[in-house]
Amino acid sequence: AKTGETWGKNATTAALYLAQPIKLDSTSGGIVVDGSLTSSPSVDAGSATFGANSLLMIDASKISNTGKTAAITADGGKLTVDQTAKLYLANVTSAGTKYKITTGFSDVSDAKGWADVQSEDFSKNILLDKLLKVDSASTDGANGIVLNITRQSAKNALPDVVLPNSLDGITDFDTASKNAGIRYMASATNGLLSN
Repeated sequence: AKTGETWGKNATTAALYLAQPIKLDSTSGGIVVDGSLTSSPSVDAGSATFGANSLLMIDASKISNTGKTAAITADGGKLTVDQTAKLYLANVTSAGTKYKITTGFSDVSDAKGWADVQSEDFSKNILLDKLLKVDSASTDGANGIVLNITRQSAKNALPDVVLPNSLDGITDFDTASKNAGIRYMASATNGLLSN
């Protein structure tokens, strides 16, 4: 994935890539992504912890862009996301829709790194293609995180690109479009727009 992030002590120290949605069971299984650990931690069943300088990468094409299918579904448990943890959504296919990142956690009070819903700081640690932005975030009934991804103009996102208004007019992120021009522009700008 082209996140634009680097590995290192003061950069990304641990990462997890989800190619498809996963479910955490309340009796077994949990997630810990924390580069500061020097030994195996104890993991609470059904919990997920993303430590300092961690990175969660998600193939967004595999989760519902209507907000129905989450990348991580829990059956209770606690979600902890450090203030410096980052989230990368690859393959966002539809702007102007909701992407459910997590659901089913009984406690998300310490999940502030990706999208602190209380402070409305939605995108400081969320990595997207440059033509996309996080418009809003919600807690999915206080048990998860849902992001509303919208498109921003090429003029603002790519100020040095020639003819940004033309790019805004024809790019709709549909690499499977019936229109060959749209297919070409969506494919040609896909990697170019990564941070």
